[in-house]
Amino acid sequence: MMLMPCTDAVAVAALKRVSQVTNRKLYDVASVITTAASRGKPVPADLMDALAEVMPPQARHVRAGASQTS
Repeated sequence: MMLMPCTDAVAVAALKRVSQVTNRKLYDVASVITTAASRGKPVPADLMDALAEVMPPQARHVRAGASQTS
């Protein structure tokens, strides 16, 4: 929700899917994303790529803007 506009249900589902795709624990995925976003740091490329794949189409356009500001 910090990186791409979506509901909390969509965000949780995306985090779960990213966790599965990247073979990382859900807690670790959420921690890396929230820490990076709150500090204005880039989210690791593998997580951004996985997020872009699992987010609904209407939220995917934000990825370009997020990676430019990160």
